Amino acid sequence: MLSRNQNLFTALIAGSVGAAGGYYFRGCQSSKSCHQKDIGLTGVDPAIQQKIEDAYKKLQAHPECKSLLKKHLTKDVVEKLKDRKTPMGATLYDVIRSGVYNLDAGVGVYAPDYDSYKVFAALFDPIIQEYHGFGPKDKQPPVDLGEGKTKEFPPLDPEGKYIISTR
Repeated sequence: MLSRNQNLFTALIAGSVGAAGGYYFRGCQSSKSCHQKDIGLTGVDPAIQQKIEDAYKKLQAHPECKSLLKKHLTKDVVEKLKDRKTPMGATLYDVIRSGVYNLDAGVGVYAPDYDSYKVFAALFDPIIQEYHGFGPKDKQPPVDLGEGKTKEFPPLDPEGKYIISTR
């Protein structure tokens, strides 16, 4: 059995943890991060913005580059996104760097973190739409795992020469 001092200490620790959790969640709800629509932050370092401009010029100047990045990274998109970053600090340069260094890439973009898809949606959405044929307003189709359709498949080894057992 715990003594009175141990009970007080335990209550103090539990209260501190609860208060910290409440502060975290309250702060999360009032900040521009977490699960709100506009989670992008501004204030990208001017040197990084210059790298983005230089990368755009290099990409557009390369005549043999056929990537989706080159197609969808327009001057308007650069201007819209060059000063934005995710809550984790990812910038447009982080998204496009691989496609600029690997000009033979088919797609040319990477999402450095989860929030990149929203913060840089002006670039990601058209690329995903063209590559996968699936846009932000499309709905995921219902799951079909083939239940009840196994009888539609022909026997794989009707003579029993090759398959001993399956699971």
